[in-house]
Amino acid sequence: MSIYEETFGSLPDGREILRFQIQNKNGIIVSILNYGGIIQSILTPDRNGAKEDIVLGYDTAEEYVKDDCCFGATIGRVANRIAGASLELAGNKYLLPANEGDATLHGGSGFHKKLWDYEVCEDVLILRYTSPDGEDGFPGTLKIEQTITLSDDNVLRLEYAAVSDRTTVCSLTGHSYFNLCGASLMNAEGTSSQAKTVADHQLQIAAKEYTPTGDDLIPTGEICPVSGTPYDFLGARNVGNVPLDGNLVLSHGIKKWDGRLYDPASGRFLSVRTSLPGLQVYNGTGITLRKGKGGIVYNPQTGLCLEPQFYPDAVHHPQFPQPVLQAGEEYRHYIEYRFGVV
Repeated sequence: MSIYEETFGSLPDGREILRFQIQNKNGIIVSILNYGGIIQSILTPDRNGAKEDIVLGYDTAEEYVKDDCCFGATIGRVANRIAGASLELAGNKYLLPANEGDATLHGGSGFHKKLWDYEVCEDVLILRYTSPDGEDGFPGTLKIEQTITLSDDNVLRLEYAAVSDRTTVCSLTGHSYFNLCGASLMNAEGTSSQAKTVADHQLQIAAKEYTPTGDDLIPTGEICPVSGTPYDFLGARNVGNVPLDGNLVLSHGIKKWDGRLYDPASGRFLSVRTSLPGLQVYNGTGITLRKGKGGIVYNPQTGLCLEPQFYPDAVHHPQFPQPVLQAGEEYRHYIEYRFGVV
């Protein structure tokens, strides 16, 4: 594995944004920005060996600064939604920014809009960010380290470690939108740069249960069987056109992976494995018309997010696994993406 560093652009205040290109012996190339910990591109081959980009994103720093979809970003301090934009810890109430109705989404201003420190250690990229006490209303100074590797077995591993000087909450994830069509995002006639949707991708998830939500996408607190719902992906089936934005309760161990996405047209597949208890499945229904990389036009459902995390709004549902991080204790979780073709 090799890592190449280059300038990608700059923030409005003049600070430089860097792009790190990680390549394994099979020619897979993953590009990561130190702005937002963003996965800017993933180049993988199809069944004919044609190497193409399989994640949504932009060509310039300016577009990422303005982005409202979190394309490829590292999400924190708490991924997903917190109802009422508030939480209680040890008898203390903390007010958070309400950036989606009355809820806090993805930590408010979030880590996806921060410039991370970096270190390259031979074949490892390390990104670091220190979130000060009170940032976005959260208690405790939280020090985060994200270790990124790409193996010759075609596994991209994101390993998160964090520690806080006060009891706080922490749930980190990656927010890449996958479309395994690659360059086939161009329509069948080749006359338009309109992106294809992921409706024909086949998805399978090792989850027998999910957490139902209300219309505000906040969990009700129930944990219900996926059978008979749009979230029943125990057997592989097409993603389809039904809007998806829900958390599945992972049944670790029933498969070698926790989720698997396959594009029959290109032959590409992606499998996901994680130590986290939930997997948010979102098929990009909130993507508004915009131009992405190479001038390709993105629309709703042109990318699928598979976001391992603690369950949404877990802080208000004690029956859920809790993202509470005690002072001095270490948060440590991982996400692995394996790429291949069939």
